Amino acid sequence: MIGKEYFKGRDRAEFAHLTFKQYLGGNILDVGAGGSADYFRSQFDGKYISVDVSESRARPHVHADLERSALPFRDGSFDAVLCFDVLEHVDNPYRLFKELTRLARSYVVISLPNNWPGFFWSFVWGHNLTHKAGYGLPREARNLGERHKWFFNLEEGENFIRRQAELGGLEIAEMRHIFERGNSALIYLWPYPFILGVSDRLVREKKPGFFLPFLVVKYGIAFPFSLVEEILKRLIWGWGRYRYLNMFCRQLWVVLRKA
Repeated sequence: MIGKEYFKGRDRAEFAHLTFKQYLGGNILDVGAGGSADYFRSQFDGKYISVDVSESRARPHVHADLERSALPFRDGSFDAVLCFDVLEHVDNPYRLFKELTRLARSYVVISLPNNWPGFFWSFVWGHNLTHKAGYGLPREARNLGERHKWFFNLEEGENFIRRQAELGGLEIAEMRHIFERGNSALIYLWPYPFILGVSDRLVREKKPGFFLPFLVVKYGIAFPFSLVEEILKRLIWGWGRYRYLNMFCRQLWVVLRKA
C-alpha cells in the first residue's frame, strides 16, 4: 500500500481492509462512506451498510443527516463501525463520535487527517494546494459533506480520540501513524519522493525491461538522498514526540474496542 493516496476513498478503503481485517468480521456500518462504498461492497457483500449525507460520490445504502439526527439503527447493531476522514466534516464531531460508539458492538475504526503537511507545501509554493482535500475557499460551492469544518494537526487528533474513547468507555486496540512519501518529503525534487513508494515487485511484473534501471535510480540515487533529507528533518523537527509527526505524518488511524 506504499504510495497510495489516502485522501482518495478507494485507496483508503483498501488500506483499511488489508491493515485491519481482523477487526472487520460480522456486520459492518460505514458512516460517511463516500468513495469507500464501492470497494467495501465488493469485499463484504450483504454484511456491509454505507451511510452518507450525499449521493455525489457513491450511492449509499442509507441517506442520513450526520449532523443533527441519530442514525436510524438500534444500539449495538453492528460488529464494527467505520468512520474514515469524516469527523472533521461535521459541526459537532463529539456528538457523531458518540453515535459511532452507540452503534458498535465490538469495534470502531476511525481515521483522521493531519492538516499540517498539506498546508506546509501551500506556504512553500505560495498557493493553496489543498482544495482537492476540502480545504480553503473554493470558487464554487462544494457538495454536501465535502468541506472540512475543522483544522487540526496529528497531536490534536490523537488527543481528541483518546479523550472521547475515555469518556465512552472504549479501549484503544491499535493506533497507527501513516506517512506518504510524496507528501512527507521536505526536499521536493520530482520524481524523487515518488519513486521510493513504487513497489519493486510491481515494476518487475509490469515493466521487466525497466526493472534494473529502476533499481539503480531507486536504491542508488533516491534512497541515499532520502537518508540525507531524513537527517535534516530530524535535526529541525525531531525534538518532542509530536513535532515531527505534526509536520510530516499524513493520517491517524485508530481501532477502538468496546470494553
